[in-house]
Amino acid sequence: MKRVPVWLCLAVAGTALVSGCKALAVATTAVKPDGSWTRTVRFRSSRNLDEVRDSFVLPYGAPWKTRKEWVENMAIYTAERRLRQGETMRQDLQVRVRNERSQQWLMVNEVSVRAVAPGKLEYREVLHWLGRRPKAIEDPGRKVLAVLRSALPNGLATDADTRDLAKTVTRELWRAWFGPGSPLFWNGHDDLAARRAKRMLGLAVDKALQDRFGERITPSQRLAAARKWVKVILEVSQEDLKAKDSSDISSPLNDAAVPLLFSVWLPGKVVATNGERDEVSGEVNWGLYAEAAASEDVVLTATCDLNPVSARTATMSRQRYANQSPSRVNIVPLPSPSATSPISASLTYSGAWPMMRPVASMICERPLASARTNGTRFSTARNGTRAA
Repeated sequence: MKRVPVWLCLAVAGTALVSGCKALAVATTAVKPDGSWTRTVRFRSSRNLDEVRDSFVLPYGAPWKTRKEWVENMAIYTAERRLRQGETMRQDLQVRVRNERSQQWLMVNEVSVRAVAPGKLEYREVLHWLGRRPKAIEDPGRKVLAVLRSALPNGLATDADTRDLAKTVTRELWRAWFGPGSPLFWNGHDDLAARRAKRMLGLAVDKALQDRFGERITPSQRLAAARKWVKVILEVSQEDLKAKDSSDISSPLNDAAVPLLFSVWLPGKVVATNGERDEVSGEVNWGLYAEAAASEDVVLTATCDLNPVSARTATMSRQRYANQSPSRVNIVPLPSPSATSPISASLTYSGAWPMMRPVASMICERPLASARTNGTRFSTARNGTRAA
């Protein structure tokens, strides 16, 4: 099992992560066109189910259907139940940390499938943290705030500005480290993960400063401030490593990180989601650690359209027909004009696109015996007969 690193997990630059996971959970939601859905949660461990119970509270009893398996050296516990559209299920995933001294609930969830518009279904799942939230995210401390503010141009930011910016940056980086998305904590290459985290911290600081102050701060000033902020945060992380209290098992900095995977299958075209969509299979998934919810609630959403023809398909069809040429052009001459007067004829289009079938008038300044247009021979005919 990986050990959660220090404050904001940036001290991986000097602290190696221990590979291997004791237990994990995969939650799958399969939705039918009528909005009913099946929830399947699989818990597994490389040792035994007691190890799973150290990290999860396993669902059991009606309306759950459960089974135990031992597959490829993995102990697996599967729980499944069916629900109707609009129903909300709570706490089928309860993450905890348990040892010989005590236990503490860390995270719970809430999931629902509902109609948000005619022909549209939405999957929504919320992960809520029950343990102690990271102190650095709630309040970085006066000393840290003073240093961060000093890195900004004089008079640019107030204490409230600096505190809000610090919270924004730490939450963004916490999410990048624990997910959802592609959590850096899953990276088995510690040095690479440390450098990516440092890079993402710099980008988060730069974006936060730009969003907050706009043109009041120049690009060169933002760059200098971002470099200073990254340095300060890394230094604070090293201090937290020395001062952390391992007796507080509700802290996300001292517990074993718990990996989770969420997957949803929707019956229509996915039109909106904050997850990763597999264009081939249609699956939407989120990979994360339970500790992702320690900074703020994590909300997973995916919406599908049950209508068979989407707006994009209709637009493409119109464009395709607009580019299609008429397949046949017939000229129908009018009653016998004189040899010296203009010839009037009606032009009839017979194409695949109905809108290309109007009757147009064509005026020629002199009599036509025959003409060739686009490889098709047209001949004039008198007495109201159709041309060959």
